[in-house]
Amino acid sequence: MNYGDEFFLKAENYGDPDAPPLYVRYTPEGAPSPANRMPIRLSSTKDTNCRWSTIPLLPRDRLEGQGSAVKTGAKLIIKNCVADKNLCVMNQQWMQTFFGAECGVTVRNVIDIHKRFTAENIFTLVLYKVLRYKMSKPSKLDEDKGIVYCNRVLVGNWYEASKLEEYKLNQFLEQMKRGDLMLARYRKMTENLNTPTVLTQSTGSIEFGAKISLLAAHVPSSDPPKEGQNGLLLGARISSNEINYSQDLVDGCSVVAFPDLEPTEKNTFVITSADYCNRDGETLKYNQEFLLTLSKSVNKKPLYVRYDPNPIPGLCGMFPLYLSEHAVSNTRWRVLPAQSPNITRFEQEGKPVGVNTDVIINHCATNVNLGVNIGTWAMGFYGKLCAPLMKTCLDVYGRELPNNVWQIYIPIAS
Repeated sequence: MNYGDEFFLKAENYGDPDAPPLYVRYTPEGAPSPANRMPIRLSSTKDTNCRWSTIPLLPRDRLEGQGSAVKTGAKLIIKNCVADKNLCVMNQQWMQTFFGAECGVTVRNVIDIHKRFTAENIFTLVLYKVLRYKMSKPSKLDEDKGIVYCNRVLVGNWYEASKLEEYKLNQFLEQMKRGDLMLARYRKMTENLNTPTVLTQSTGSIEFGAKISLLAAHVPSSDPPKEGQNGLLLGARISSNEINYSQDLVDGCSVVAFPDLEPTEKNTFVITSADYCNRDGETLKYNQEFLLTLSKSVNKKPLYVRYDPNPIPGLCGMFPLYLSEHAVSNTRWRVLPAQSPNITRFEQEGKPVGVNTDVIINHCATNVNLGVNIGTWAMGFYGKLCAPLMKTCLDVYGRELPNNVWQIYIPIAS
């Protein structure tokens, strides 16, 4: 081979002589973009990007040395014929691999102040003796079954693979023992939230200490809406991020509206007193303040439905209601009668609140009504759920829209 001759750099597979050859190929960028860390790769495509040539190292020999033979051990420059740039070692980009630290290679001209190529562009041609072993032709049985190894032969990085499998198995068993697997967390959350509950049975008024559910009976329960499918129950949920830390409802869990009308732990509440007096057994009256307490948390640390006024629109996100363990003014609610042409709200104030009748749930601190935002649906663990809405929605006659109408839902047992 002489200086200036074009050639290919081919990698041979001595284990499989019939395998297709791989050529050292430089891929130039078609459009301006950040430089590729590894532009030189082995490729089975044999094109002009795989062509290389050699140049003498010293500038004085580049004209006279063209056409002379390349000697073993001589320092030279290897140039890519298409890019017209020299092969360069990226001395600043080292990486750690299975076989230790390795340095990257690119195509670039690196010249010092004297316009000479630096050490990154200088290569030395070294020849090694390679012992080739002629493989015997496989028999007809081997051609049918392929290369067969016995169970005592260890191929490849067998030690690392066995250790990695052992580590993964031990980690899986430990996570299963601690209950950290996502399937175990989901099952525990389902057991905690979807356990059926029995609501306080009543055909007349509702009392303090009664287990109830809040039902938005006049809003569609599906997205998109379907005729004849109405009703959403107010309840709390656990998000995909919260399930990693807790599988039960805790302080900070958001409150949403579920299309499932079966009373469970996640949508069952207890009406408790807001004036720090034990009023269990007393009748709840219109315009009387109360707290919506999660039924499951009454005997432990109570969790109340809370709404914080939002000074900046959109700051609270999709779900403005959440569970709080602090009984403050933002957790106080009251029941207002639905507007009727026959009787005013002033005349109904102080009367007992009936079950399964249309009422308005009003927030005492902000004087806005609790509603359902039927245009905002999200995906949860058990299907689609609807976002609540803290806004008084009125029609042209000044009456609340179906979004703000609720019922203290107590299904009568058969």
